[in-house]
Amino acid sequence: MKFRIWAWTQNIKRKYTKIKNCYVVKWLKNTLIYNIAKMFCMVFLILWVIFLFAPKVAHVSFLTNEVDAVGEIYADHINMNLETDRFRISDFNELNIGCLGNEGYEVNGEFYDNSYKLYTKSYDGLTGTIFITTENIEEEEFNITSFLEDDSRPVYINYIDSEYSIKCQDGFQIKFDCNIHLTFYESDAFLVKEGQENIPIYTCTIRNSDKYSSVLTTNQNVKLSVMDYLGMETDNKADITLWGVNKISGKASGDLFFSYSPDSKQYHLNKQIVYLGSEKNSLEINIILDNGIRELNINGMVNEASISKMNLFPTFWGWYRDNIYLTPLTLLTTIFGGVTLMINNKKKNS
Repeated sequence: MKFRIWAWTQNIKRKYTKIKNCYVVKWLKNTLIYNIAKMFCMVFLILWVIFLFAPKVAHVSFLTNEVDAVGEIYADHINMNLETDRFRISDFNELNIGCLGNEGYEVNGEFYDNSYKLYTKSYDGLTGTIFITTENIEEEEFNITSFLEDDSRPVYINYIDSEYSIKCQDGFQIKFDCNIHLTFYESDAFLVKEGQENIPIYTCTIRNSDKYSSVLTTNQNVKLSVMDYLGMETDNKADITLWGVNKISGKASGDLFFSYSPDSKQYHLNKQIVYLGSEKNSLEINIILDNGIRELNINGMVNEASISKMNLFPTFWGWYRDNIYLTPLTLLTTIFGGVTLMINNKKKNS
């Protein structure tokens, strides 16, 4: 087997040497066209290596009040001030909303590092019950009127009979009153699902079409979905700020400023889809809702950016075209380099 491989390589080597020493090949190597083409490839190989060091991160700024739709947003932290007529708790397994700084708090024989505990019990028909456990482990019961959309067990809360608020020393608060005002402050609070602990609470979904307002889930990162606001009547009002955003997409109009150098580029969007991605979660976003999306403000560093699926970061040919001095430089280098190669080959063969 080893002999066959050796014989095969020797055969290829002999054929290569024969072609290399062929009269036609030697003549071709001494032509100007061949040497110019060779130098052209060498020049573009060097330029491509230089392009590899081009900026891969850019600053983006986008402020608009012409928003058709916003897709899913993934972020580290969220601050929400909501005013709405309805909100949804999507899972009736036991949920705990807890605050840090109060260790050893006992609930139903179990110890939690929480001040308060919010959980829901099984419901029958169209009525569910929310129980709030206070520091004195006294349960206060609030009945809610709700309805079911299908068998997936979501419950949509229309109103709560009494005023009550849960406050944590780190700032997280859910406030229930007759007008259903919910305020979410950024904090170190946790949403703990039965059988799991220390899962951060910072996930809300806003859906206008059925007048949902917020959904508490147990994802480790924020996943905010704002859907179908265009042309719909809604009572939702909110001021939403997100930090450490990983990605966002939306359809909007307005001026987007994009800069990976001191000079920024301005792109005018006309109901186009924009996608921004930040590998290091360096984006900040503010969304103001008032009978639809009233304002969208995006600011921060990105390593992915596109408008209508067209990449805003330069491709090699785009970079080459934008640096107009490279064209004459490439032409001169190719011609003089090709002539030099041809002269050296003739001297070597003479």
